Amino acid sequence: MKLPRFSFFWRILSAFVLCGMAPLFLLSVVFTGAVEHVIEKNNYRRAAESVESVRLVADSFVQTAIRTAEHLSASAAVIGYCANGDAASPVAQSLLVSDIFQETRLYAEDDDFQIYVIPADGRPVLSKKTIPAQYELASYGGWGVFNAARSELNRTDGCSPYVLFGQPHPDSGNQTVAAVIVPVYGTAAPAAALSRAQDGFPAGVTGFVIVDILRKGFASRITQIAGLQGALDTLLLYDKNRCVLYSHFSPETESAFFDPVPDFGTETAATHVARSPLSGLSVYGGQPEIGTVQFVRDLRSVALLIAFLTAGISFFAAVLFSRSITRPVEALARAMRKAESGDLSVRCEEPYADASQTDEMSFLIRCFNRMVGRIGRQVDDIVEQQKRLRIAEVKTLQAQINPHFLYNTLNSIKSTAKLAGAHKVANMVTALGKILRYEFTPEENFAPLEKELEMARNYFEIEAYRWDGRFSLEESVDPRVTACAVPRLVIQPLVENALIHGLEEKNGAGTLRITASVEIGVRFPQQSDIVIEIRDDGRGMSEERLAALQIILAETAEIGRPQFFADAHVADAPVSADTPVPAAAGNAMTDSNGIALVNTHRRLKLLYGDRYGLTVDSKRECGTVVTVRIPFGRSL
Repeated sequence: MKLPRFSFFWRILSAFVLCGMAPLFLLSVVFTGAVEHVIEKNNYRRAAESVESVRLVADSFVQTAIRTAEHLSASAAVIGYCANGDAASPVAQSLLVSDIFQETRLYAEDDDFQIYVIPADGRPVLSKKTIPAQYELASYGGWGVFNAARSELNRTDGCSPYVLFGQPHPDSGNQTVAAVIVPVYGTAAPAAALSRAQDGFPAGVTGFVIVDILRKGFASRITQIAGLQGALDTLLLYDKNRCVLYSHFSPETESAFFDPVPDFGTETAATHVARSPLSGLSVYGGQPEIGTVQFVRDLRSVALLIAFLTAGISFFAAVLFSRSITRPVEALARAMRKAESGDLSVRCEEPYADASQTDEMSFLIRCFNRMVGRIGRQVDDIVEQQKRLRIAEVKTLQAQINPHFLYNTLNSIKSTAKLAGAHKVANMVTALGKILRYEFTPEENFAPLEKELEMARNYFEIEAYRWDGRFSLEESVDPRVTACAVPRLVIQPLVENALIHGLEEKNGAGTLRITASVEIGVRFPQQSDIVIEIRDDGRGMSEERLAALQIILAETAEIGRPQFFADAHVADAPVSADTPVPAAAGNAMTDSNGIALVNTHRRLKLLYGDRYGLTVDSKRECGTVVTVRIPFGRSL
């Protein structure tokens, strides 16, 4: 399917638009994508850092609670209060309680922790605040924090000195994140003092110290973490049972069990979890998506708005530039169409009035105007030449009367010679007539080789009558080449040259041999040549004369350089005054035969190339060989 062809203007405009706007929109997309990536990466880093900070705060609270509980459980006042039971006097118990409250003030702040000292015998729990029902050992000894302590203390593989329990009393009104419980061991507690609630605990456990981690203090410390508010929209602290102990943004979900994908009405783009190796608690942070997405959308909107505004300006500029580029091209195209229709008087207006402008378009227009002007002048010259040609044709038709008159005259001479018994004269006239008829019909540039050989025989026959059988002609022609096309009048001038300048200058009889054969190509058999040799046993040439002749023939091979010089057998004849003569050429005669020899050599070079032409070899008193090489080709 062919694409529709648009004008040059629309193609240039499309190129400007594509090259100008496509990178702009691509840059907008890449820019917004890069900004979105940077923002997401930065938000992810902030969220991860915030989650890690919350984990550190949680570990700090847990460590403080553990140290406080362990220190109090080893305090003499706490041990004494839990171990002596009712055996101690009221005054002694009052002193123990006073000492216990003084120690608790040293280890915990009211907003961060709440301390409970719980005797195992059922006596009152010591605390500065309301005692949650879950810390009543008599009622909840088998549940909650006490059950967790019992399970840890009764482990056979070694127990921990403390137990961390999450959300110990969620319904008590005292918002607590987690509690640390540590057992108190007495030294002389009577067995009878142990109540039923103490059943199941190891021997020697006289009570417990529980330190509550209060939500108020914990939340206050979490809020102080820099960047937390914008980095996270979900923050949970949960234990190994996936119970939510603390939820910074959704308190109502505390004490519930954690779902891997919590649905609190807020979508999350990424989540972060930090697990504490100390307490086993985990911090879960959800990164907000809505703020980032909205920011990126706003950024994309601004980028697209800028891109469209810039695209509009770029399109307007592209139209102006396209017009400035295509207007001269369109003007040149219109002028060329007029010139094609025959209006050679058309001229294309140059885009700049200043003729010194050298831009490509101005150069093309100037060249076109000059070209049309030259074509117009050449057309006028051709018209004038046609007029002269018609006049020459008329003269040529008139001149054809002369050959007919000559043929008729030769026929009359031939008839008279036969009637008079002069058969040699009749034969000479017949041969001459054939030669003249062949030369006066130059419509064809090529002729069969057999026809050229016949012309050479006719000429030799005439010359043989002059010398009364002194010379003989021998032929050896390959039948494959007789019908091959060769340039007209190639062999006869060489035969004439051999007779006049070779055999006639020899004393005694002489022989002229003409051979024609096919030379098969060595590398490419299809590139075969016809090799024609005209060999005489005449006087020959000296080495100096032969070298001079070969130089002249070599220089004659330069196509387009007219040189007329002597033929192979001429001695002591000057070169034409108008012809550049090589230094080694010496004196060379320039009669008609010499000119014919050189023209034949140049004709073959022009027709077939540098591989073909004439070569001459000669030796004094031994004769001369002229070799003609032409390609073995079509037949006629």
